[in-house]
Amino acid sequence: MKRQAILIVVFGLCFGSVIWASQKVQKKANFSGTWVLKKVKNSASPGSQPGSVGGMRRGGGFPGGGRTGGGGRQGGGRQGGGGTGPIPGMGVPTEDSQLVIDHTDSALKVTHKSSSSEGGREYTETFLLDGSESVNSGSSGGEEMRSRTSWDNNKLVTLGTQQMSRSGNAASDVVIKQELSLSKDGKTLTFKTSRTANGRSVSSEETFERQTNVSK
Repeated sequence: MKRQAILIVVFGLCFGSVIWASQKVQKKANFSGTWVLKKVKNSASPGSQPGSVGGMRRGGGFPGGGRTGGGGRQGGGRQGGGGTGPIPGMGVPTEDSQLVIDHTDSALKVTHKSSSSEGGREYTETFLLDGSESVNSGSSGGEEMRSRTSWDNNKLVTLGTQQMSRSGNAASDVVIKQELSLSKDGKTLTFKTSRTANGRSVSSEETFERQTNVSK
C-alpha cells in the first residue's frame, strides 16, 4: 500500500512536470493584430549605399517582400530607387504604414498597407512556420524571395536569398535576415532587417505600435 502511494506521488510529480514543460514550450509570441509604424533606425557598412545591396526595404523577407525596388524611403524603404532618407540615421516615418498580421500555428499572413502623397499600396504575403520553404515576391510582383522561418526563443527569424539585378551588371544574390519580436506588454512590435551582398550590408530596425479599436 505504501509502495502504491509512493508510485502515485511520483507519477503525479512527473505528469505535472510534463504539463508545465509543455506550457512553457507552447507559450510563444503571437503577432496577430494591426500595427502602425512609428520609428525607423538605419545603419550601413562602410561604403554601402541602400541600392548597392538591393535597397533598405523588407525585400521579400519576413514578414515580407518590402515595397518595391532598390533603395527605399527613409530606413525601411517603401518605394524604390535610391531613397530619400539618410543612412545611417533615425527618424519618424514620412508615410503612413501598417502591418495587418494573421498569425496561426502553421503560417504568418501579413498584409502591408501604406499611403503617402504619391498614393497607396496594399499587398499580402504568407510565410510558412513548419520549416518548409516560403516563396514570395515584392509588391510589384518581381524579385522572388525564397526563405525559411523558425523560432529563436520568442522571436521569429527568417533567413533567405533574393536575386538583385542592376543595369549593366550580372545578377547577384542578396542574403536577407529578418527578426520579428514583441514587447512583454504586447503593445510594441520590432522588425529588424539586414541585407548583405558583394561584401556590403545595410540594416534597419522598425518599431510598430499596436492599433486598438480597429473597425472591421
